[in-house]
Amino acid sequence: MFRRRQKLSLCAKVGGIFWPRIGWKRAWLYYWYRLHRMEGTSRSIASGLAFGVAAAMTPFYGLHTIVALVIAWIFGANLVGAAVGTFANNPWTAPPIWFGTYYAGAWLLGGRTSSNPNFINMFKHLTEAMMSLDMELFVESIWPVLKPMAVGSIPLAFVVGFATYFVLEPLIRTMHLERAVRFKKAPHHPKE
Repeated sequence: MFRRRQKLSLCAKVGGIFWPRIGWKRAWLYYWYRLHRMEGTSRSIASGLAFGVAAAMTPFYGLHTIVALVIAWIFGANLVGAAVGTFANNPWTAPPIWFGTYYAGAWLLGGRTSSNPNFINMFKHLTEAMMSLDMELFVESIWPVLKPMAVGSIPLAFVVGFATYFVLEPLIRTMHLERAVRFKKAPHHPKE
């Protein structure tokens, strides 16, 4: 019933990640209206989004949503907001996040870094090490880049998470108040 008549090719699906078929303005409006309709208090939604954005700063790709949901569940935050917040790490924002976490972690560890870490090779070797359970490859090729990224993601996650909460909570509260006012002004039809 809700399937496409013509299936999208793989190229079209991948292209949709980088450039939405409906256009950027309409895609942003769609997410803006979804934020308006999200259930929960403004604090719950904002903290869920903040936990999602904070989890997205970690280098543990594939686990962002799980980490965000667990943290949101522990603190009683909005789970949908947490899942949506993880989209802060996407193909457009991933490279700056990688470099930011890497250099922040290297600075915190007090070590010297390579001027240009090769993240593509690191993720390629990570896949190979996981498939073959090769700890030697992990220690030699992955850990020198992953360790600074993991350490650097902690302060970055706190800063970005708190900033997200303190920016979005008043906005969401205002949106909920406006929606309540509109709802009161709307004519209500009694059920027959």
